[in-house]
Amino acid sequence: MDNQTEPTPDDRAFLWHTASDNYERLQVQFPDKRRQRKIKKALVKFLFDSVPALSGNLKSLRHLFDIKFAAWKVGGRTEDAVRDKRGMQSGNFRKPDFSADEAKIRNEAILHGGNISLAHRKLRERGELSREFMDYYDFNPRRNKSRVAATVREAITPEVEMCGPLHRGPWEAKMRGPYIPRDWSDVYPADWFSGDDITFNHYFYFYDEQGQLHIERGECLVLNDLRTGYVLDWVLIAGKYNSRHIRKLILRTHDTIGLPHCGFYFERGVWKARLIEELDSKNSMHWRETESGLRKPWLGLEVRHTTTPRAKPIEGLIRIWQERQRDEPGFCGFNERSEKMERLQDKIALARRHKLGAATFLLSMEEWGTRLDKCFKDFAADPQNGKMLSGSSPNEAWRNGLQKPPRKLPDNSRYMLSTHCKRVTVRQPGILLTIGGEKMLYCNADTGRFIGREVLVYYHIDFPDLLTVSDLNRQNYFTVKGISLPAMSATKAQFNEVHSAIAGHRKAAKVIYGNIRHPFITTITRDNEQDPAAAELGEFHNRQIEQHETEQAAATRKLRKIQRTAAAAGIAVPQDIRNLEHVQQGLDLQKEVLERIALRQQTTPKDT
Repeated sequence: MDNQTEPTPDDRAFLWHTASDNYERLQVQFPDKRRQRKIKKALVKFLFDSVPALSGNLKSLRHLFDIKFAAWKVGGRTEDAVRDKRGMQSGNFRKPDFSADEAKIRNEAILHGGNISLAHRKLRERGELSREFMDYYDFNPRRNKSRVAATVREAITPEVEMCGPLHRGPWEAKMRGPYIPRDWSDVYPADWFSGDDITFNHYFYFYDEQGQLHIERGECLVLNDLRTGYVLDWVLIAGKYNSRHIRKLILRTHDTIGLPHCGFYFERGVWKARLIEELDSKNSMHWRETESGLRKPWLGLEVRHTTTPRAKPIEGLIRIWQERQRDEPGFCGFNERSEKMERLQDKIALARRHKLGAATFLLSMEEWGTRLDKCFKDFAADPQNGKMLSGSSPNEAWRNGLQKPPRKLPDNSRYMLSTHCKRVTVRQPGILLTIGGEKMLYCNADTGRFIGREVLVYYHIDFPDLLTVSDLNRQNYFTVKGISLPAMSATKAQFNEVHSAIAGHRKAAKVIYGNIRHPFITTITRDNEQDPAAAELGEFHNRQIEQHETEQAAATRKLRKIQRTAAAAGIAVPQDIRNLEHVQQGLDLQKEVLERIALRQQTTPKDT
């Protein structure tokens, strides 16, 4: 019984049923009438002292007990036999069944975001409620247009609130529904590193390469230990971050702290599908390229993604960091649109029009970075509550709970964090790869030897123009550059380099094909297919061609001898020897060379 001074009808029925049952048992146990009277007197006295609301005085309670005990025996010895049914038999209790009208109001209220008053009023205006319902409940919109009968509101409110999140969307319904509490006892410091992006609630200013002023909130990437919240490293970006910043953060953390024992715990949305947004599409990189490098078996790392914000412990840390920074310059509120920091917005507008110095009310990007570093250090030394830290500071939890130090890769293996490996087949044109959304072609003399075979290619996402290639046994390494030229402005030297690589790629196939001994085909020659005149003309033509070739060869040998003689004497021959068409020109050239040699000998003093 919750309230002994105001027992409910159910409480009263239970008391009378229990008292009657116990009294009957005692009557059977003590058949003496005198003893039974004493038992009833003691029982009534106990009921009056325990629940005085049953009756006004002890005498009336004895009379009421006799009535209830008799009714209990006649009614089958049940609680319903001693229940007070006057309220149920009254005219006010017998309310008509308006479940259909209540269902209409409930459904309309769900579609109106839970506004039961508006749903009730609109249904009345459209005449969709029954006449009995509208007559039973008074409604005067001029006096109170939001009035809904209390019984109707109480009946439908739980169902309206139940369906509200589902009406907004399945994600909202999931977030408002049950969740899975986690046990962190088997997770230790340095097992998992968690990362997330933060847009802090502060403006800062910086100048770009052209000297233009920018006032931004920027983005900050933070990598922390999942178990303790200890901040390992962070990167402040003036604009939007990309996967190159994420990889830079991971590399810096490896160089200063090391790699986690198990893997990384990232956000599912942006960190899983983040594109690098740069003007040069060749340098664009998808986040999956970075993630695939972390998943390689020789690193032994696992990459997991959260499915809900509740599964990201770093979200709670972000709120703590932001609360500590409320007094920093440039604070614009946790919801800039609703909080409306008017003084700050006015100053920012003046600064962007160069009517007010940004340094007078904002921190520079370097100064804001210094403040962030101090904030993270102060947080690390501050004891935190909750089941993950239980009163310890992140520093203490990191030092005391570290089972083994994070591991670092040796210098000759650090490339594994930034170089990705793929198994590809060398095609007829060469090695075709899609990096950063762009198809790239690689070929040279080494790739020609592997046409049609599978190889392992290694590429650095910062330098995708150069591949390192090996066979499947990770042997026979060689490098190959990408084949690409400007569409209309390529130079002759660039064309020569590319054509040389293409010729090298084709060389292996040409050598193999050229060494093939092709079978001879039997031919038949018939001397009687032409008439004698045609045959005689043909013989004459052949003799003349032979004679001409002999004369040309002799002239060419003579002219080349003249050229060598001139070169030995240090005389430059102005004509190209291959352009001299007649022997007479060669003789004239020989005469000129001899004259110049004689003239030089005359002018050169003799040795004494």
